[in-house]
Amino acid sequence: MAALTAARHGTRDVVLIEKGALGGTCTNRGCIPTKFLLSRLEQSAPGTDDAGRTWLKMIKHKDALVRGLSSSIGRSCREAGVELLAGHGRLCGEHCVEVTGPEGGTTRLEAKKIIIATGSSPARIPAFSIDGEQVLTSTEALSLQRPPASLVIIGSGAVGSEFAFIFNRAGTKVTVVEAMDRLFPGEDQEVHDLFTGVYRKMGVDFVVGDTVDGVEPKAGGMATVRLRSGETLEAEKVLVGIGRRLLSDDIGLETAGIERGPGGEVPVDDDLRTSCPDIFAVGDVTGKMLLAHLATFQGVQAARRASGSAARAVPYHAVPWSIFTTPEIATVGLNETEAAKRGVGCVSAIVPWMDNIKARIDRSTEGFVKIVADPGDGRIVGGTIVGNHASDMIHILSTHIHSGATVTDMAGMVFAHPGLAETVYEVAQKLRHEVARGASAGAGS
Repeated sequence: MAALTAARHGTRDVVLIEKGALGGTCTNRGCIPTKFLLSRLEQSAPGTDDAGRTWLKMIKHKDALVRGLSSSIGRSCREAGVELLAGHGRLCGEHCVEVTGPEGGTTRLEAKKIIIATGSSPARIPAFSIDGEQVLTSTEALSLQRPPASLVIIGSGAVGSEFAFIFNRAGTKVTVVEAMDRLFPGEDQEVHDLFTGVYRKMGVDFVVGDTVDGVEPKAGGMATVRLRSGETLEAEKVLVGIGRRLLSDDIGLETAGIERGPGGEVPVDDDLRTSCPDIFAVGDVTGKMLLAHLATFQGVQAARRASGSAARAVPYHAVPWSIFTTPEIATVGLNETEAAKRGVGCVSAIVPWMDNIKARIDRSTEGFVKIVADPGDGRIVGGTIVGNHASDMIHILSTHIHSGATVTDMAGMVFAHPGLAETVYEVAQKLRHEVARGASAGAGS
């Protein structure tokens, strides 16, 4: 998106360097293929007799979709006048990039402005190796030619949980192992509480508060997973889904005098500039929030600045994220878990979907709406929605956070009836009284 934006804003000689398929992780190995499989498997889970054949057809369909999207990105770039250069790019100075092509030859490019958008790759666990056959990352899991009979997934965040749903729907016996003391450790406690029931109903086993000390392949195509507690698990495949590793190695940062942060991130200022003012960085490699939609927004704004056009500041405080389980999980801003880590005071209110008549009509009452606000002025600072269409509904909260609205502002709106969004209104009403009660108590003291 950065290359397209730069070209559309009049920058001449825009070159996009990519060593893999265009579209990056989201298109090829992340958002798009996982959501495709989740959707198809929810619509028609394979029967036991033809599970392998049905799965293979879905994988081929997924691959065709991904190739088509990647090809479309290339076509858009060429139409905009962007030159595509295949290979690995490496800084060789503040205004220079050296590209090593697929065949090993090198090309040296001079540039007034450079944007780093190298992204991330699946994180690994030092205690054991990932062979791509029996021990997998998300990349290999998306290309399996049949669903395994059994699977241990290490990590219960966005990656681990979505693959738990994918393979459970495909007929695999799934066990999730989470090192922290609850499922979805970045989310609030209510999410864990809800999904313990969801997983049990699905037949997904889970272990929390325990870490994996090792994985040992066994004869017969099975693997033993050793936990620190001493427990062992056996499965046909093991999937490491603990997060992402930032790709800032071997891109020549030191030649431009750019230092990496403690997590391998490339630090940027509010204008997305690195310590070298003519070099920008966007996306996962900045270490801000590892989200494709945020990377796209950053890419557009960095390209506008590099092209000399006006650009918006990135509203990190109002960027939503979603996990496409069933029910969906969507969060924006500061939740209570993060507020506690930061020592930030907040008040919250929650209403379950069971209280919403539209959810009851739809027979989809698992979940809730929760809003977090500043206890002083009632300004909305975050929220979580768990339920059908949560990934769409979260933008109601995101918009209010972005505009600096209060729970009183939200409670002053009129929501259509009957509708799922009415629950947002109910939470705002409830929370408005909490804020007012707190203010009264403070005035009285």
